[in-house]
Amino acid sequence: EQKEIEKNCKNAKIGCVECKNKLFLNLEQENNKIINNIEKFQSNKNYLNDIIAKGREDTRKIATNTLSTLKTFLK
Repeated sequence: EQKEIEKNCKNAKIGCVECKNKLFLNLEQENNKIINNIEKFQSNKNYLNDIIAKGREDTRKIATNTLSTLKTFLK
């Protein structure tokens, strides 16, 4: 869509107001995505903590396995 708008603008097929309206609509859509993510995080305070805890648990398992493998080779 960006390429099409740029082409139409350069060829004077759309005016500045129409171009800016399209820009506004696209910015509004992106802004709404950000707002939705913020609302999701605010509505579930433990969401990020759960992600961090899961990552910590997965990392601990990998580290334990790696250390166990190393100990086997060092014996």
